[in-house]
Amino acid sequence: MKKNIIFIVLIIVIFGAYHISQKENKSTTIIYPPVTLTTTTPPTEPKPTVNPTPAKGTVAGHINIGPFCGVIREGKDCPVPPEAYSSRKVLVYASNETTIKDRVSIDTKGDYKVALLPGTYFLQVEPAGIGPGEKKKVVIISSKTSTVDFDIDTGIR
Repeated sequence: MKKNIIFIVLIIVIFGAYHISQKENKSTTIIYPPVTLTTTTPPTEPKPTVNPTPAKGTVAGHINIGPFCGVIREGKDCPVPPEAYSSRKVLVYASNETTIKDRVSIDTKGDYKVALLPGTYFLQVEPAGIGPGEKKKVVIISSKTSTVDFDIDTGIR
């Protein structure tokens, strides 16, 4: 390759080039009547595409809260009031169990859902009811959904 470049430079210096053109394919053509020289730069390999952020995964679940009636009678429902859910959050902790990564709302039916980067997390409902509430471990995998449900005891008897 060096010899070709030196040869082309010598022709240009000694004779002067009549026409020099460079094409998109990285080839250079030098025309000096009656000689035409063409050099081609070898193509470079395409660089691999790097995805800096992996696809998120999802954790979803349902929170069961109760009881809300002191005495449950047969044939009578004791529904969970919507504010029992809306007054609580699902806390998402990092793998160290102390750093809060997110606070997720619970809908009026007791369901929640959150998208997270792949990794290990701990979930906890706050306020939980009686006591601090259990932290549950979940491993998030890209493009997959994990399910973590909670049961909260209100202490009403």
